[in-house]
Amino acid sequence: PPGACKIGAFDYATIVAACAAAVTGDLIKVGEGTFAEDFTLPDGVDLIGSGINITNIASSTAGATLTIAGNSSLRDFTINNDTGLGITCAGSGVILNNVNVSGGGAEFTDGNATMTDCNCGDLKLSGSSTIFVFGGEIETLTIGASATLKINSTVLATVSNAGTITDLSNVSRVMQADFQGAALTADATGNLSTAYNVTLTGASK
Repeated sequence: PPGACKIGAFDYATIVAACAAAVTGDLIKVGEGTFAEDFTLPDGVDLIGSGINITNIASSTAGATLTIAGNSSLRDFTINNDTGLGITCAGSGVILNNVNVSGGGAEFTDGNATMTDCNCGDLKLSGSSTIFVFGGEIETLTIGASATLKINSTVLATVSNAGTITDLSNVSRVMQADFQGAALTADATGNLSTAYNVTLTGASK
């Protein structure tokens, strides 16, 4: 609808249109509703919704619903793609805050990103990506050979189906984490650079 998205005093009917008009340093505010769009969040642009389950981005594309460039942020959204990825990101300096990603989940292929209070059905880390997780919940986690996961949380970060983790050599500085159902060996957990208040629920240790 007209005025669904705003950059300052300017209104845009779609997120795609707002992203096309945005320049580095812009803040795009998105109102409530469901947006059936696939788009790229430009470098240095911040995208803010009205809340989880209030501002929804829904897609069934075989690719990615949202492609995030570097030095940008996403906050207060629910993103769902039952066919492809909800989010793909290869940039650095990316911030996700209070975002739910369901369906195909999120994939980080390079760069670095921070996820705070995010719930992700399927999180894939590949390439040389480094992801910092603060709170939230990850249902299924896959970490590539050169990727790094860092959990450093004052709120418990939960990985509820960590069966894909067989080597924690690339998981470092884990605090306040509960890896549920994970198959982790003693040698693998020994590779953690820092481990504090880490629980392996129902896991082999």
